[in-house]
Amino acid sequence: MEASVCGIEWDAPVPYDPVWLASVQTHAPVPPTNETRLWGWVTETDVEFRLFTRVNKFKYLGHWVTEDLTDDLDIERERRALAARCNMLARRFARCSKEVRVSLFKAYCQTFYTCSLWVKYTQKAYSALRVQYNNAFRVLPGLPRYCSASGMFADARTDGFHAIMRKRAASLMRRIRGSACRTLKVIHINDSEALWNSNFDFNRKVKVLTHGWLNHGFSPMPESIKEAYLNVSDLNIIVVDWGVAANVNYILASYNVAMVGRHLTHFLNFLIDEGVSMDDVHLIGHSLGAHVVGIAGAYVQKGPIDTITGLDPALPLFTVGNKDARLDKHDARHVEVIHTCGGYLGFASPLGHIDFYPNGGTRQPGCGIDYRGLCAHNRAHMFFAESITSDVEFTAVRCSSYDELYYTGSCRGTGETLPMGGFDIHYGKDGIYYLKTNAEKPYAIADAE
Repeated sequence: MEASVCGIEWDAPVPYDPVWLASVQTHAPVPPTNETRLWGWVTETDVEFRLFTRVNKFKYLGHWVTEDLTDDLDIERERRALAARCNMLARRFARCSKEVRVSLFKAYCQTFYTCSLWVKYTQKAYSALRVQYNNAFRVLPGLPRYCSASGMFADARTDGFHAIMRKRAASLMRRIRGSACRTLKVIHINDSEALWNSNFDFNRKVKVLTHGWLNHGFSPMPESIKEAYLNVSDLNIIVVDWGVAANVNYILASYNVAMVGRHLTHFLNFLIDEGVSMDDVHLIGHSLGAHVVGIAGAYVQKGPIDTITGLDPALPLFTVGNKDARLDKHDARHVEVIHTCGGYLGFASPLGHIDFYPNGGTRQPGCGIDYRGLCAHNRAHMFFAESITSDVEFTAVRCSSYDELYYTGSCRGTGETLPMGGFDIHYGKDGIYYLKTNAEKPYAIADAE
């Protein structure tokens, strides 16, 4: 499904700071998938491989989902309908007990029929619906206007707004997976029938996207890059959803990386057996996901993988010396890395054939103090997603050496330039590259020197 990437808004979660762990421990070599580990046991069912291909529109339950869908009006329609239902119930059942009114609220005010199809909307519209939902619940039992939302839902043993949204999305996923719908398909390892009955096109190139810590398959990183690619060309997009293993404390998640990488290796080997050439495969990973794709590329049976792109590969608990546990330039024929929070949440040292350092690769303009580094860390995938569809290139200059960048924070340049990211792969342009970006979208600078 085509969609514009500009509608995706994201506020990063606020985890604890894991950086102090960087010097505590390093990883052992990657184990085979049948070896039991005290730390980071990941089963095959914990990792899903979702296939996305380009379609103009599809119909689901009478609702047409098209390439130019904007959901603000549908959210506003739902908000108005919720207000009307709530007022009707409050008037007609005012004399009923609190338990009856709560039951009526659950029956008539928690449907949100099309909410699982909302993909492009503003935070303002979404927040307005959330506020209306909370106020609707306050009106029915006659609660004070400013009582705690979480507290009143807990006392009534009913779901809050975000819980309802999650359940509706999960319900949609279950129905699609169990239906004959081919628009969104989960491909399991060694399930040839599912692969051949899906929209997977063996004549198209394959992009594999892997998210990082505290994320999942529908997080902004895979979503924005997926939509950007499908806006440009017909491709097979595989999103590796390892959210079960990623949404744990950082120490455990970092240990899970090796096992998830091996599961991805098995999936790639399965594609090879079905006729996919590794010359057509491009792996893209952010943060811990960059090491997942690195490990997968290193162990694939009929490699090497054509290209790997690492988006600010995670630093805490990983070291430069232990190449077997992290992304390395030997994991694919061509490896590109974008560094945006180097030395803190991401690696500062060069890891690939080509290493880009936007704004020096450590701090990013527009991120303010950013003491946790989350803003700068996530700029890597935001830059990359924009570069795929942008008419303005992220023009970078080649540095004479990494030392020049390390000691000065910038490069005077050798006269050679190269666009960062983009749809095309930059073979044979090995080196260290520096560029500047804008502080806000669009990040690419027109006529950058």
